[in-house]
Amino acid sequence: MQVNLTKGVITVGSWTLLSRVLGMVREILLSNLIGAGPLLDAFVAAFRLPNIFRRFFAEGAFNAAFVPLFAKRYESKMEPNEFANNVFANLLVNTFDTHITCNDFYAWISIFNSSRICSR
Repeated sequence: MQVNLTKGVITVGSWTLLSRVLGMVREILLSNLIGAGPLLDAFVAAFRLPNIFRRFFAEGAFNAAFVPLFAKRYESKMEPNEFANNVFANLLVNTFDTHITCNDFYAWISIFNSSRICSR
């Protein structure tokens, strides 16, 4: 058990470190290619809402709710795979519906956020 835990920690830590390094490279490239100014501000504002959805569904409350329920079903052998399939199918449908619903509004929200950022 200890070996699996250590291997898991090393794997997650390695991918997290790689993600941070690539994020830093992205920021350096953006600042060199676009430069500081209204264009970069508009670019950052355009990605603000999709990043909020990514953080919520991938990193936030979903994991906090799913893991304990899945663990309970796994330990009691109450078909955890069926539970996981149902949860992820619902998540996929809800994420797709949210994307379709909000897709038309992203441009207007980005314009609103850009005007707020550029007016500072």
